[in-house]
Amino acid sequence: AQDTNNTAFGVLTPGGMFVGVDGVAVDAGRANLKESKRLTIKRIEDISSFPPLSPNPIVKAVTPYYEITAPEVIQAGGNSYFIIRVPLPAGAPTKNLAAFELADNKDVEGYPAPDEPNAEDVVDENTSEEGYNWFSSGATYVPANNEVIFTARDFGFRPLRFVIASGRYGQ
Repeated sequence: AQDTNNTAFGVLTPGGMFVGVDGVAVDAGRANLKESKRLTIKRIEDISSFPPLSPNPIVKAVTPYYEITAPEVIQAGGNSYFIIRVPLPAGAPTKNLAAFELADNKDVEGYPAPDEPNAEDVVDENTSEEGYNWFSSGATYVPANNEVIFTARDFGFRPLRFVIASGRYGQ
């Protein structure tokens, strides 16, 4: 349910998908989720307190910034993972994309880009620009849906704040 213009509250069911604000979705199709869990997907309107994405000005956000939160910890389980699906705005670049997550002083652990049929592997490396508090993870562009997908192992330990950005980075 879209409760406000920028926030959607809902339930992620085992094997299901919760589609939130702007079509951003959490897909449990590859997660070992045992029971339904509540999630919130929010578009972050004020990013003035966020650090820059990179010291390299070529790195630019191509989507709004989003936040996924859960009232309790949700884990994918075992070697499974959730897929986060982010539609690209019309006219957005489709090459050299990465998912940038705000690090929030946690240990940075990256995950490989999901294996998706008919997808272009765009970036599959984990980088963190020193002093910038963002780390980028493997992202995959899916032309059929004009979306970028990346993975997460859990929600609820902390807010997951992210943006899809383009440009060469970490080099």
